[in-house]
Amino acid sequence: MERNPEPELLSRFHGHWPDSPFFIYDALAVAGKIAAFRGAFGPEARLRFSVKSNPNPGLLRWLAPRIDGFDVSSETELRLLRGLGFGDAPVSVSGPGKTDACLRAAAGFADVVVHVDSEDELAAMPPGVPVSLRIFSDDAFSAKLGFTREAYERALSAPPAPSAAPRPAFRGLHVYLGREGFSFARLQRAVDEMGALLRAAPGKFRPAPVLAIGPGLPARWDRWDGNRPPPFRLPGPCEFEIGRGLVGEAGMYATPVLARKSTDAGDDVVIVNGGLQHLGSPFVTAAQKLGDVRAWLFRGGERVRESGEKTFVVTGSLCLGHDILHPRLSLPESVRRDDWLVFPCAGAYGPTAGVPHFIGQDPAREFLAEGDRTEDVTVQDFRLYHECF
Repeated sequence: MERNPEPELLSRFHGHWPDSPFFIYDALAVAGKIAAFRGAFGPEARLRFSVKSNPNPGLLRWLAPRIDGFDVSSETELRLLRGLGFGDAPVSVSGPGKTDACLRAAAGFADVVVHVDSEDELAAMPPGVPVSLRIFSDDAFSAKLGFTREAYERALSAPPAPSAAPRPAFRGLHVYLGREGFSFARLQRAVDEMGALLRAAPGKFRPAPVLAIGPGLPARWDRWDGNRPPPFRLPGPCEFEIGRGLVGEAGMYATPVLARKSTDAGDDVVIVNGGLQHLGSPFVTAAQKLGDVRAWLFRGGERVRESGEKTFVVTGSLCLGHDILHPRLSLPESVRRDDWLVFPCAGAYGPTAGVPHFIGQDPAREFLAEGDRTEDVTVQDFRLYHECF
């Protein structure tokens, strides 16, 4: 079986593709991931979508009734949710650096919890906003995240402040595992460790303590043997923050070829109308190895199928040495200008994570597909820096 089957999503354009680079997100594929999460993690697990992975308003509106809330990392994302009418939705606030403005914005949400990372951040919390204490994991990839054990003990044992302002309410604990080093064994260790900390501090967390997990699940987390029980157990309510693992595989990125050329060093190069202005993290959204990245070649709306392939450096159209989508991508030998490259697994960290202001090349359009319906969800009010004068 072919590793990447024909991208059926593209057939809805009936050969008349948009005239600029575009992303298309498969809502039904996201729905499948949500169903897999529900079935695998059980009723104690709650799903919060990590907004930073894809904050497209059309996608967020579609997701809202299907998930258990949102996770955000900035004041901007909080303002986005409020502007979309999600002020009553359950929201958690993550990110290792939260400004005072972000904390004030969080206070305006009806059902919010802030995952605090330091004693300074805890002291800056507005009155009445529930918090969870993020626990530093010895094998975490980022030392920016979480309390050490000593700081955690100080936070729990600190006497009430002499001012009239009440201390924040401790809602539970949080741990960040990281996508790069995620495993179900690490998940189980983290859950067990947080459970032990909660049992050792009776009465500190109210009403019912909740464990929050920033798991960074790999794209294919849902593909274990369905005939076996899941390789973990949850001790009680757990909130999972998932971004790439939910939408990464559900998106495609299509961009036209502008040129094919060779360099003095002997490299074959394909330049496309895209790059860093469209993709903040070129093709690491769902494949952790460059060898796992594939692309389809289309010409005149039809897929090019050839037995002969060559390895190309695929680069974007910006004047930047690091504007490379892929350093060694196998493509049909006949690739030429006006062909299109279509990349799967591009549903996360697309336009909003790119650098669209530099040079001002064509912005990408965005579409949300659900069954027979296709909606243009491009953010129309976005203006390039060059257009603001």
